[in-house]
Amino acid sequence: MDHGIVGGHVSVPHSRPYMVYILDSITHTACDGFLVREDFVMTANYLMNNFSVGFRRPKVYLGVSDTKFLPHGIEVDSFPHPGFKNNMGNDIMLLKLKTPVTLNKTVTIIDLPNPWNDKISKDCLVMGWGSTIYDHDSPSTVLRELNVTLTSDANCGKPDIICHKGKVGPSLVCI
Repeated sequence: MDHGIVGGHVSVPHSRPYMVYILDSITHTACDGFLVREDFVMTANYLMNNFSVGFRRPKVYLGVSDTKFLPHGIEVDSFPHPGFKNNMGNDIMLLKLKTPVTLNKTVTIIDLPNPWNDKISKDCLVMGWGSTIYDHDSPSTVLRELNVTLTSDANCGKPDIICHKGKVGPSLVCI
């Protein structure tokens, strides 16, 4: 099973200081998220609760450019969305850092859109670590990114799935 960014390019080191690498110290399962406050990270609930792999003792790593050189990890408490059921909708989770971080040029909070925006852009930047080939364990140790265009194509799957045009982009399953 894999997750990652298929296609795209390597991010400039530390150019996405809100990105967070999440690693389980027991299973070595990895995924990513983003810093929304000095003490909270948002990630996918599905990734954290994957039944085949699962996270038992996740730690978050901030300011990471290359996962071969991880700084000191921070332990977290997890708060899944209460409406999450078997990968069907509400697929978000907050991770509360047991030690709040100090913001600096390599660790910052992501700017979220205002909820009163009536139109969200169809052009998006996706990023993450992990596989660079769909359905293939080909992890990248460096943060990768890619511009994609969202679509509302009815053939792309369930109504709560975000779809995009093209054969490159995010693949979202834990490694």
